Amino acid sequence: DEKYQIVHDYIQENYPDFFRYFKIFFLSGARTSELFRLQKKDVNLVAQEYKVTIQKGREYIETIKIILPQAVPYWREILDMCKSQKDYLFSKGLKPGDKPIQPYQITKRWHRLIKSSNKIKDKDGKIIKVTEDFYSLKHLFLDKLDQASDEEINLAKIAASHRTDSITKVYTV
Repeated sequence: DEKYQIVHDYIQENYPDFFRYFKIFFLSGARTSELFRLQKKDVNLVAQEYKVTIQKGREYIETIKIILPQAVPYWREILDMCKSQKDYLFSKGLKPGDKPIQPYQITKRWHRLIKSSNKIKDKDGKIIKVTEDFYSLKHLFLDKLDQASDEEINLAKIAASHRTDSITKVYTV
């Protein structure tokens, strides 16, 4: 998708800390609330996985999620910035710290830096207005996984930690 690529390149060029989070989020299929609770001790980069607690209805389930090979450099970068195993990966400024930040802050950041921007332009210099929400990225990724999988292995369902195919179908096209 051309618009996605333009936004991707704009964030990469102008907001490196946000870009790192953007890539980890996009390639993980995880929720922002899950990623914002992650501490360095929860990540095993050698095994390319991380441990997260997911709320499904009224219950909490500890789950192991995979880190895709394309995402490893971004995970390595954020982990190398941590000063202790207890550091939250995404604290103030989307950098490691001892206090987690709230998920709504991504929505605010996306609105301020991307949706309200007049600086995002196509190759002809025409301003690109972004109307999509940040979570649209996750759904785009799940769509791509859904297209790549077969009925036996629903990768989008696994990445998003959905219990049933019917929930995943709500978010994939």
